[in-house]
Amino acid sequence: MRRGLILVFSLLPGANYMYMGLIKRGLAAMCGFFLLIYLLTLVSGSIIGGPLTLLIALSMPVLVLTCAFDSFNIRRRIVNGEVVQDNIDDVIGFFQRNKKILLTVIIICIGLGVVGSLISWLLRPLRHIIPWLIIGFGAYVIFRRKAKPQAHE
Repeated sequence: MRRGLILVFSLLPGANYMYMGLIKRGLAAMCGFFLLIYLLTLVSGSIIGGPLTLLIALSMPVLVLTCAFDSFNIRRRIVNGEVVQDNIDDVIGFFQRNKKILLTVIIICIGLGVVGSLISWLLRPLRHIIPWLIIGFGAYVIFRRKAKPQAHE
């Protein structure tokens, strides 16, 4: 296993693990990466997209770097003669230990998605009406007749 190839494969999280023969770990990392891409495209067009898009966009390089450093660590262990199991028990164990945090994050993400979709759905008809209201107000201001001054008796 060459370090250069592991570095090149690290650009797509999961491919580096698959190169080393760790298919389950590679598929898990690849699914996580493509899930982040999907979430990024999902929230970037919504009203709540700003902060959530930034959060997801910043988590992508974290995933890439984590997979890269982990793959170099696994390569070192393999070169030293250790047997590395092809499983994701350490990742699953993290989520099992932190169920409350994971559940809270999932609920917040679902809630933000629902609220953003509802707001976007409710404001959709207004996108077509607001320009006409502005044009109408402008026409009113331009073409309105000035009231004639009334004579005082």
